[in-house]
Amino acid sequence: MSKLATYGGIAAILLASHTAHAKDEVRFKIDEYGWELVQADGKCTARAFLEGPTGQGVLELQKRSPRDTFRVVMAGPGLSKPANVQWRLEDWAPTSRLAQDDIPQKLSAVGWLEGTSRYTGATFNLTTSPLSLPEDPNPRVSSTEVQSTRSQRFASVTGIYLDNLFREPVAVETGALTSMMELMDACTDKIVESWGVSPTTERTLSRRARPVDFKRMSDALIQAFPGGNQRLGTAELVTFRVMLDARGYVTDCITYSDSGADARLTRVTCDVLKNKVQYEPALDAESTPVASYYTNSIVYAVGAG
Repeated sequence: MSKLATYGGIAAILLASHTAHAKDEVRFKIDEYGWELVQADGKCTARAFLEGPTGQGVLELQKRSPRDTFRVVMAGPGLSKPANVQWRLEDWAPTSRLAQDDIPQKLSAVGWLEGTSRYTGATFNLTTSPLSLPEDPNPRVSSTEVQSTRSQRFASVTGIYLDNLFREPVAVETGALTSMMELMDACTDKIVESWGVSPTTERTLSRRARPVDFKRMSDALIQAFPGGNQRLGTAELVTFRVMLDARGYVTDCITYSDSGADARLTRVTCDVLKNKVQYEPALDAESTPVASYYTNSIVYAVGAG
């Protein structure tokens, strides 16, 4: 049976404070050279090398749009994959916390990197948004307030804490992310401009573009899932971007799959998004419809139940 999970960003794992250390916790910190920003292949990547107890690791935060949703790549020595991991979310729940006493939040869209016996790594999605942009076309919270809260959050970050993702709990000391995020924002602005969309307008939207009926979109994607060649317990992550005009009509559909998803999945995804989904256009600060885009990610999973 196939399963489908659709999300706009699953788990926020940036933490403002983390003082209590588990006895078997693996701790890393970013080395003295800090973050390096690279723009290539339609995405912005902030990369840092990590110093750990048994050697050097790497952390990447990748973005394809201004939304505060990242694809994270983390690898290093001293990490190991949990035993018997399958894509059955009820059986395995990797989590993250904003702080030591927070209620854990489930991670999703997890993939594994196992290039050598010495290094183990994982990829996963996270969102860092302190506030979601209100869907109300006349929001009570302004985009200026959202940006202010966002800046405060990045200034307060000290690290990343993960539980049940690797066999051992993991903490990464990053320090404040303010400077890194300023560079990342400038990078994603350039990407948005290349789509013919104004970054300034995007930052002041009173409503983002969205499907008229999210459940209907999800159901259509489930029904179109090709299946057939996927192995039991596997999953494919497909990220998409639908370009919309001021009427909410689709002008283009683009898919990305850093994990190398089956070409049929990317083709079917865009077929559904272009032909079976209706959209509400984005509204600018004056509640006037404007051209924009809708982006999201899909996990096509094949499970036993």
